[in-house]
Amino acid sequence: MTGMIRLGHTITKDFSTRSTTGEVTDADSVPTCNVYEDTTISPILTPTCTKRGSNAGDYYFQIPVTTANGFEIGKSYNIRIVAIVGGMTDAAMVDSFIVDTPARPTGLVVADGGNSATQFKSDRTETTNDYWKDVLILFGTGNLAGQIKKVTGYIGSSKIFTFTFGYTGTPATSDVFEIINI
Repeated sequence: MTGMIRLGHTITKDFSTRSTTGEVTDADSVPTCNVYEDTTISPILTPTCTKRGSNAGDYYFQIPVTTANGFEIGKSYNIRIVAIVGGMTDAAMVDSFIVDTPARPTGLVVADGGNSATQFKSDRTETTNDYWKDVLILFGTGNLAGQIKKVTGYIGSSKIFTFTFGYTGTPATSDVFEIINI
């Protein structure tokens, strides 16, 4: 599963077709791709699959995740490929994702002697206490990349985020994080 995809982004996925013996080989014709919303029966989109170069069985497709293509924030989608190889039809779900808001606020960790696994100073500009309380902070860089925690407090005068349940370590200066409203 890809996870969360922001509205307005384009997904590019590679896949391979295989013979009944498992050998990577070209499909008899170009495979088809369908995108389904939640549990719908009819696809909302049928992206074009394209052969990638001269390598046997290598294909890709692109999906522009836009409202014009029928995507909605908060809904889940499944991508299904159908291919015929050696006269045999096979189908597989190759990915699923949820559409997220177009962009999230971001920030950087600022050097501070009080930075720890349960609090850190940021470059955010909001001065209201608890402005960011109850949001999630997802680190995108550094040793904490991929870790996500719920904010239990924000001190507006010092730009410090606090957490009851800390990260696995102290974020480094200039680590990038995203703010996710829940």
